Amino acid sequence: MGEWGKFDAARDVLVATLAHQPAAVEVRVVVYAATAEVVAPTALAARAPGGRGDHLAGLRAALEHRPDFVVWFTDSDDLPTAALRNAVRRMGKPVTVVVSRVGATGVAAPAELR
Repeated sequence: MGEWGKFDAARDVLVATLAHQPAAVEVRVVVYAATAEVVAPTALAARAPGGRGDHLAGLRAALEHRPDFVVWFTDSDDLPTAALRNAVRRMGKPVTVVVSRVGATGVAAPAELR
């Protein structure tokens, strides 16, 4: 997401969204490129895009925390949707995953991964 300010746009939308969450909501932010890691939302300001991402590794890192809901920002047009759906099914509990596409013109409204 390094080109056209896409990473900055996604980060700004995420930070604004997190600011509107009640204090009781647990939030974990997973950033990924070749590897995935959980970072504190406050650490996002120091992050920069890191190259081509391993989408499945990113989702698996998020699912390790057994979330009810995942919001995913990506500029990728080639998400391996079948593999991603299988990873969610293996959770053994319902998990809603929404994907928000990030492009040169900004961040699109999220759509549920189906």
